[in-house]
Amino acid sequence: AHLQQEVDLDILLSHLLAAITATVAMLAESPDEVLGQWQQYDYLLNQPLLHTSGTTLIDGIGKGITPQGHYRIVDHLGIVHVVLGGWLRPRPSSVGPPAP
Repeated sequence: AHLQQEVDLDILLSHLLAAITATVAMLAESPDEVLGQWQQYDYLLNQPLLHTSGTTLIDGIGKGITPQGHYRIVDHLGIVHVVLGGWLRPRPSSVGPPAP
């Protein structure tokens, strides 16, 4: 059901601006703390995933965001890949782990 209430956009925007300003200040002072908080939203953390960029496919386990904003993936050989961009998605259940 949709809420049928009017929203005061000035109040909403002031709250959003305050939250964004506080987060940017925290990021400047303590980037590791912000990164740690952000990891709780990482759906792919420690999950099987696929990453595609161009013709390159990485099949591995998601290991989270680096302080530089890249994403870490560990493949079945234990190689750590650090990617930026591309298509990151859960591995379909019909796709098993790669053969050794």
